[in-house]
Parts: sequence; structure tokens; C-alpha cells
Amino acid sequence: MKFSKRVFAAVTLLGSAALSHAATLFTGSGTSSFGGPVGNSTMSWSDDGSTISVTFTKGAGNFNDSFVLYLDAGTTGRTSIGTQVNDRADPLRSAISFMEASTGKSLNFSSGFEATHAIGINTGFGGLWSIPSTGSVGNNGLSFVDDVNSTLTVNTQGSFTFSFDVAAIGITPNSGATINFVATYSNPFGGSGSLGFASNEGYGGGFPGANVGQDNFTFTSFDSYTVVPEPAAAVLGIIGMVILLRRRK
Repeated sequence: MKFSKRVFAAVTLLGSAALSHAATLFTGSGTSSFGGPVGNSTMSWSDDGSTISVTFTKGAGNFNDSFVLYLDAGTTGRTSIGTQVNDRADPLRSAISFMEASTGKSLNFSSGFEATHAIGINTGFGGLWSIPSTGSVGNNGLSFVDDVNSTLTVNTQGSFTFSFDVAAIGITPNSGATINFVATYSNPFGGSGSLGFASNEGYGGGFPGANVGQDNFTFTSFDSYTVVPEPAAAVLGIIGMVILLRRRK
């Protein structure tokens, strides 16, 4: 009887652990050409298997510009955002598109990363868009998927939250899938001729010591987050071990 109580207490504890997922903390690039709100920021990611929730804590400087989080959901995407992607229908679509096509400049992702979706956030809105894997993308060519429930409303806000469903980017809930991501921070209508102007702040590797400006930029690495797997399999495995131990007892 004592053995049974101890075993089932262990099953309960392990089962509870399987149902939880501790938050993962990511840090920005450490660079601050736009004052540091993104470069010196942190993001805490957590999920319940279906919805990813992010708490963004900014660094010094006001959040005056557009933050773009490029996501690789594990399907075919783009290895770069170049001249073929030129959606200027609104500020966030423009920020996702990087530089205007006439500049001839590209945002290149590191080996193993293909952008399938992007989250764009400024003080006015936060949304999720899908990025076509091939072809030219003009105004409204980036397909809007969903609102990400951003709580950012003023540029001096110390922290804000946003969230999105994994199903919205084609991932099965509770699948244990890994999402890769990088991020940029830019003025989508800055620079000469309203072509866009990028800072050296973001997430991922390779950011220079000064503004990217209106130039090419290549990431050298990316960050990764794994969605909590279906807990049933882990719990069933534990129960199986318990039964085996009981039989041996």
C-alpha cells in the first residue's frame, strides 16, 4: 500500500510537470542605434500548447518605430526579403517588406531559416501576416492572418504583451514543434524618398555597430522556441512504468 501511494504521488507530480511549460527568455541584439528599445529588450515566451504568449520588455529609448518578428514555421518560405517583396499598403506591411524595391536591397536570413510568416507591431497595431514563398508581392500581397492582441499603446510603455495561436502559422497544437525567429526594428517610411530605414536593433545574430540604414543585411543566426508537446504521451509512459514496477514488486 505504501508503495502504491508513493508511486501514484510521483505520477501526479510528473503529470503536472508534463502539463506545464516554463517561460523561455530571449535577449535582443545588444545594439542601440535607435536608442535601444529593441536591441536592449527581452522577450519571455510561453505557451499552453495552442497559444504562444510573449511579454516584451523594452530597453532604454522610446518605441517610436516598427518591430517585425519573422517566423519560420517549418514549411517552405523565403530565404530573403528582397526586391520581389514590396508591400507598401501600410506601415507594418512596409516594415515587413524591408527596403522599397527601388533600392535593390535585401534582408537575408541565415542558413536553415525560411520566413513563412511575420508579426508586425507598432503603437497603433499588432498583427500576423503570411509571406508567400515565391513570386512578386505588391500592395496587400502579404496576407493578413490575425490580430496578435498587442497591448502596446504608447511609445514610453515599459513592457507589453502579444499572443498568437500556433494553428495560425500552420503548426498542430501540442505537437512539440519548433519555431525559429529573427526580428528587425525600422522606420518603414524613413530615409531618402520614403524607402525605409533600418536600425541595428533586433533578434538574431549579425547586427552591425551602426544603423543598417538603406543597405543589405544578412542574419548570421536565429532564435528558436519549442511548443509544449502533448502531455498525454508522457503521462502514459509514466503510468506504463508504474504498472511494470508493480508487477515486478
